Amino acid sequence: RQLGIIRVSSLEDLLTTAGLAGYTEPLPGRRMGVVTPSGGACDIISDLAEDVGIDLPEFAPETIEKLQAILPAFSTCHNPLDVTGYIVVDSSIQQRSLEVVVHDPNIDFVLNLTATEGGREPTPEMLAVMLPTYDNLKRVIQESPRPVLLTSNTCMDLSPMAKRVVERTGLHWTAGMEHGVRAIGRFLWWSEFIRSSPAKVETETPPAISHERAFQGNWSEAQARTLLEQVGIPIIPGKLATTADEAIRAANEVGLPVVLKIQSPQLLHKSDIGGVALNLIDEEAVREEFTNMMNRVQRRQSDATIEGILVSPMRPSGLELLVGVVRDDLWGLVLTVGLGGVWTEILKDTSVRVLPVQYDEIEKMLGELRGAQLLRGARGQEGVDIHAVSEVIYRVSTLALALGPQLNALEINPLLVNGSHIEALDVLVNWLE
Repeated sequence: RQLGIIRVSSLEDLLTTAGLAGYTEPLPGRRMGVVTPSGGACDIISDLAEDVGIDLPEFAPETIEKLQAILPAFSTCHNPLDVTGYIVVDSSIQQRSLEVVVHDPNIDFVLNLTATEGGREPTPEMLAVMLPTYDNLKRVIQESPRPVLLTSNTCMDLSPMAKRVVERTGLHWTAGMEHGVRAIGRFLWWSEFIRSSPAKVETETPPAISHERAFQGNWSEAQARTLLEQVGIPIIPGKLATTADEAIRAANEVGLPVVLKIQSPQLLHKSDIGGVALNLIDEEAVREEFTNMMNRVQRRQSDATIEGILVSPMRPSGLELLVGVVRDDLWGLVLTVGLGGVWTEILKDTSVRVLPVQYDEIEKMLGELRGAQLLRGARGQEGVDIHAVSEVIYRVSTLALALGPQLNALEINPLLVNGSHIEALDVLVNWLE
């Protein structure tokens, strides 16, 4: 997605989408007008258009007035347009209607359904009648102020007659309504990508990062916090304590109630070994849990190097995000954003980009999440400051670039967001050996 590569799920979709892209300029918008000789086709195309995010706006009044002068009195002039079975009586009715629809100001492009089926070898008499009709269709498309796409009813090979038409006119059909409309949906995404993509990605120069500790192995949260602080990424206050008395002083400084978390480079998943205690409301609870946690962790992980226990204020619940950067063997540093906390593994709702990224690309990543509505505010809940969240995530991406080729992973989980208040509650950093 980031590189503008269209993704398909079948060989049929690959061929259909590639053919459409090869014969069509980027589409100017998602408003599609439809002209067909079949009411059933109108229903099928409408459903498919909704599936892939294509709009079917109403025709402008002047378009309807002109169509009423062409179509029989029993027809209904709306988008998608069924020119009705009267086409059997007047074979020119669809192309004359198409000439009207292509000038409608409410649409960006037109899909015209034209049958190409039939296995008979065309006779000279058939060619004399049909070829001028398709010559006229070519003229209508060439003179149209808006792109006109052609599709057939079904995904079948071109009939002998259609092959003659293609060779003569150079017109292109997408293969069937199902594959055709889905190809248009993918091509629309690519058209929007081309219009919105900057010619060159401009990113800030990564800040200079220094640390007294060597960039190798795993770092504890207490060590990793200092990297975030250097580049202004908001992080919850925290003080490292090595004794119960230090923990009590730290709790009073950051404010009760507090959270205690064991700190060791060997213990990346602290809660798994009883290394996290929440909502300690007074000094007695802090002293008791400090002693119990140290004993518990040392008993369960006797070979771990314990740096101490990090004391941080307890925060109320809010929306939690995952912001992570990992080094991929092929792509290099890759940024992942998603719903955080326990939801990361359960929902697997993430968006991914290769670094470097621009600021506005991060806003797009947040909008791609299935949980994006939670960010905007749902069921009376306050939405978050998307711009502020994007700025913090952008700083994480620039920090990862600044840390150089030794960085293996940098992960904030969770990044707590309450309106415009944003804080990293936990951070993990490890380095290539």
